[in-house]
Amino acid sequence: MMSTVTFRRAGNGHFEANYVTPEDMLSSAREELVAALEQELSTRPLSVLFVVGAATVPRAVPEFWLGVTTRLAPRLCAMAIVSPSLAVRSSVIAFSVANRVRGVKLAVKAFSPAELEAARQWCAAQRLAAAPGR
Repeated sequence: MMSTVTFRRAGNGHFEANYVTPEDMLSSAREELVAALEQELSTRPLSVLFVVGAATVPRAVPEFWLGVTTRLAPRLCAMAIVSPSLAVRSSVIAFSVANRVRGVKLAVKAFSPAELEAARQWCAAQRLAAAPGR
């Protein structure tokens, strides 16, 4: 089955990724996203907004991203996850706590689909707060 993952550079250090199925979250596209983040990491604070259509998150996904956030934070300063699924949004809270326990300086927040624009604004505010000289 072909992956339905898309990610894009939305500008000003902001990236957006769309995951339709649980399998999408495990695809090679996540490696491409990480490579894009690493490429831009030295230029400015970065944020990622994930739009997750799947109802659940495979266990390997937060494990993968915990490794990434440990390496890339605090320059990767924000992750917003937009999902209609309460299970996914609850997983985001656990992911945020796991990062804090590990001492990773990364803002993580869950949003409902109706809050997509608010999620983008929150990411922008996090990048601004993390900018040098702030």
